[in-house]
Amino acid sequence: QLCTMRHIVVACDNAVAVGNACYFNTTTGALHADASGETIEGYTEIVGSKFVFVAGATAGDPVVLELN
Repeated sequence: QLCTMRHIVVACDNAVAVGNACYFNTTTGALHADASGETIEGYTEIVGSKFVFVAGATAGDPVVLELN
């Protein structure tokens, strides 16, 4: 429970595209990007999340996550 609204800079365990939703690993807390509404084993979608800026195209690059 770090933030409930605004923009934060994060890094994900996979490549991110603008418009992807953010998911967190329920065991490790790692962040993962994918289309909203997906079912990813071990991950839970952060409702209202959307990536709005991507600096690079690989895992670990800084990205801006918008929380609403």
